[in-house]
Order: sequence, then structure tokens, then C-alpha cells
Amino acid sequence: MDAISLVMKILLHFSCFTFFCLSLQMVRCTVSSKTVAVTIICYVSLKLCHGFQIEPFNSTSQQESRFIVVKNHLKDFSRQRKSPLLFQETNLVEKLSHFVRERVIDRKTFSTGSGAFGYFECTKPNAHVFSKASLFSKVGKKTRIVARLSAGPDRNGSPQTVYNDIHGFSVRFYTDEGNWDLITMSLPVSTFRSPQRAPEATHTFDENPLNNLLDANRHIDYLTSNHEGLHSMTWQYSDIGIPKNWRVMSAFSVCTLSLINDQGRIHFVRFILKSKQKYGYMSTETARYLRAAIPDFLTRDLYASIRRGDYPEWILIAQTLTPEESKKLDFDPFDPTKVRITLQNQTS
Repeated sequence: MDAISLVMKILLHFSCFTFFCLSLQMVRCTVSSKTVAVTIICYVSLKLCHGFQIEPFNSTSQQESRFIVVKNHLKDFSRQRKSPLLFQETNLVEKLSHFVRERVIDRKTFSTGSGAFGYFECTKPNAHVFSKASLFSKVGKKTRIVARLSAGPDRNGSPQTVYNDIHGFSVRFYTDEGNWDLITMSLPVSTFRSPQRAPEATHTFDENPLNNLLDANRHIDYLTSNHEGLHSMTWQYSDIGIPKNWRVMSAFSVCTLSLINDQGRIHFVRFILKSKQKYGYMSTETARYLRAAIPDFLTRDLYASIRRGDYPEWILIAQTLTPEESKKLDFDPFDPTKVRITLQNQTS
């Protein structure tokens, strides 16, 4: 008998005896009847306690929380064979409480995606001039990476072949000095300039609160009222917005980042992941068919290509700019709604 069973038996005995004493005061029984009644109540309570065998659920999480070994976690408890289950069965309550708390929170954007492992190899001898990171230290330096390619603002489980979408491409570099994450997307420009507009831009892809249905007019209304996002609209609704697969898709960091070399000199940079596969786009009819027939087509295509040995490759291109050069420009180089592709300093 474990401690919990013993405590429950003691509490049950005490509650039964208290209830009996209160009932005696109400009916004003004689002394002899009190003795008989106490004997009966004690016997019944002992039988009830004997029936309440506490066998905790055999689960790692519950074993860690309660430190109790379980004998049978599939056994239900009731007073009779054909009677309701007992609420005192803490195993069932705890098992269901763990079940209802099993939640994997989806990303707000780019929920539907797939990942693959690979490596990054430095091929430029002057890469260390712009950054002192170990992955750019010398030619031939290989760094393990994991890449995640994803469809746009749809939630997890949604079809991946929407008509025109913004695809994500994130890479984690496992360098000698730690992890370095690079976030890119399939469009070279952003829908908004200020991050304060990010929630509004994302909510345009949610269901209409009036009828709980997806409404494309919400996104179009946002773009037409947000003039800085019209540039991204021209890219999204071009062939770039509907790639044939993830392997042919190029990606852009959009935001201007900074690199620091050994001398402490800063270089502003925008990264481009240019696909070495020949680019191809998907027609609207094909996307509509795959959306219904093979909703996870992009994941299947990536997995199949890797399995047959046709490994996709990308070239990491860095468009660099010094602080002195940035002051001579007639536009803001940190504006993510503008494209900067005609620069002299370009390293791949």
C-alpha cells in the first residue's frame, strides 16, 4: 500500500464516521442503534477502501510528476461491472489532463514547411575581409547547416501550392563559434517598412471575423491602402510568387544586416540565396490541381529529390556596402521595401 492509498483510506473513514455522527444527531437514535450503525459504516468503508486500488498511470511525464510506478494504465475503476466510472480514479483524471495539454503551437507565419540537412562551403578567398566569422575564414571551409523551406502565412497542414505566395527560407549554420541563423524569403522586398505593420499584414491572411471565411479582398485592401507594400505585390503576383518547387526558388534576406571583420570594420550586407537549379514556375491550373490532389507537394518533391541523390544547391551571395558608401546613396539602404541589386561590391 502506497502513501496516497493510505491517506485516502483514512480520509474516507473519517468522512464516513463524521457523516454518520451528523445523521445520528438528526434522527436521535438510541445508544444500541448507534453501536450497530457504527459497526456497519466501518465495515462498508473498509470494503470501499479495499476496492479503491490506486494504480497511477504508467507514463514518463506522470512518473516524473508523482514518482509512482504503474501496474496497469488501461484499467478502469467502478464499483460494479455495469456502473459509471469513479471520479476518485486519479489515474484517469491525470491521464486526460496530460492529453488535453498536448499542444504544439503553430507559427503565426510560415507554419507549413520542411527541412533538410547539408553543408556550406566557402569558395571566395576574400570572404574573411567582410566578416571574422569562422565559416568565412578560408576557402574550402565546410560548415554543417540545416535549412527550412516553408509556404507563406497559411497555418500548419494547409496546402502548400497556393496560387501566389511568399515562401520562407531559413538556414542555421552550425559554426565553430556557435549557431548563426539566416532568415530569407522568396521576395526581394518586404510588404511593410515598419515592423509595427507586421501584425496587420499577417492578419489579412486570417479568416474574416464576420463569417469566419478566408477573404482575398482583405489582403488586397491592405496593399492598396499601404502604398509601400505595392512593390512587393508586383513581385508576389509574378512568376516568382509561384515557383515550380522549393529547389528552384531563390531567397533574399530583404533586411540590411551588418558584418564585422577582424579589424572591427563594419560592412552592411544583404544576402541572396540563389538556386543553382534552373528556375521554373507553376501555372495556376497546376497549382489548383495540386492543391486538391497533393496538398503537400512541395515537401514530397524535396524529399524525393534528396532520396534519389539529386541534392539541391544554392549560392550564398552577399551584396556589401560600407558606411561611407551608404551616405552617398540617394535612397535609404535600410529600407526593406526597396531592391538593391546593382552594387559594385558583390561576393558569392
